Amino acid sequence: MKSSTSIKYKYAFNSKKQVVYVKELQRSTDTKNEVFTCISCENILIPKLGEVKQKHFAHKHVQNCSEETYLHKLAKLIFEQEYNASLSESKPFYIELKIDRRCNAHQNYFGKTCRLESINRHIDLTKRYKKISLETRIDEFIPDILLSNMTRDKMLFIEIAVTHRITDKKAEAKFPIIEVNIETEEDLSFIKERVFSLSNPKIKLINFNIKLEEGKLCGDFECPEKVGIFRVYKNGKSILTWESLPKAKSLIESQSKNSFLYHKVINRDEPYSLSDEYKKNLIDAYNSNIEIKNCFLCRYHGKNQSCYDDDKKPIFCKFLKISCNSNRASECQYYRPDQKNFPDL
Repeated sequence: MKSSTSIKYKYAFNSKKQVVYVKELQRSTDTKNEVFTCISCENILIPKLGEVKQKHFAHKHVQNCSEETYLHKLAKLIFEQEYNASLSESKPFYIELKIDRRCNAHQNYFGKTCRLESINRHIDLTKRYKKISLETRIDEFIPDILLSNMTRDKMLFIEIAVTHRITDKKAEAKFPIIEVNIETEEDLSFIKERVFSLSNPKIKLINFNIKLEEGKLCGDFECPEKVGIFRVYKNGKSILTWESLPKAKSLIESQSKNSFLYHKVINRDEPYSLSDEYKKNLIDAYNSNIEIKNCFLCRYHGKNQSCYDDDKKPIFCKFLKISCNSNRASECQYYRPDQKNFPDL
């Protein structure tokens, strides 16, 4: 509790019970004749409109007045004023929400969805809530401000916290709540701007069930989710690469008829060892009677090294006495597959 002499009140009621901001007042006969009263204690206030000190209202008579009550009532009134203005002017009153997103464009093809980075999105409250009321009982609760649609099957509580936060009982109820922390008159600025931002530490969202956004959300080849594509070409060569879902689909559809002898989708997180994954699929293809030719399967191949594509030379051929990549077998007349010499995985 503070004395009214220690508070620089910037807001008051005029004679029509409208909230007036002192900085918008000018010295005039109308201002001099107007009767201003305190939002908290309802006693008379005098506007101080000097050029030296900051403009403010002061109580006509020195007395105790609750700053907490003043800020609490003022925040409710400013919110009501701004929200009604948004409704009447068909202008937005935004809340910023963090939206989780998932692209399911390739779910039927690969049985896999792509979880994208969450985004912050501005949602216009006035599109959902067309009514506003103060201190209205809903079940056993009386929210500071109630936003609702016309039938009240959609409701949102706005709670103004000056020194007291909302109770655990209210927080655990089914209703979505926006708790707005107001400590000074300056904290009213974001209400006047009609934006509740996630970056604002004064805003707390409670019981918000934010719907996952799904659909074809990735660009043509910008999907971060990947699958492995192991393929054997008609000349016996093979390769394993990790591709984004749209690129993998495009690759399979464009080459499966013309270039691939065989392909397999590896539908899991990227393996710890790509080398072992590649060798495993070489053996699986051979055991499936695919006409694959690879040095890792040949009786003459030397000690394996960690490699899984054509760019390295992991093979030492004991017959030709040369180092080569594993697909050299596709053009080697001495290639002899031998299960006894298959990689030990």
